[in-house]
Amino acid sequence: METIEGNLVQRIHLALNTQYFPESIEFYKALLGVEPTKLKPGYAKFESETPALNLTLNETRQVTGNRINHLGIQVGAPEDVVKQQKRLNSLGFKTTVEEGTTCCYA
Repeated sequence: METIEGNLVQRIHLALNTQYFPESIEFYKALLGVEPTKLKPGYAKFESETPALNLTLNETRQVTGNRINHLGIQVGAPEDVVKQQKRLNSLGFKTTVEEGTTCCYA
């Protein structure tokens, strides 16, 4: 686990859209050297230590434009989100609180 100014950051989170879902699963299994930690119809999640990555694949019928679904930072607990928000605000970055949401079959 990496520490950024005393705050635990477990992994960078990257969600990709793909119309080649089975092929993408095989590619990322080979690339990252790990099996999916979650596998549901149209959804696969990989968690690797090196690189520290939480990668999700989201099946779509047709991919147009940007294939990135969303980016994020995985942390250990909700309190870590509050700590990061306060740290970023103190550095002059504006943040928005978004509560009660579910991401990526979490």
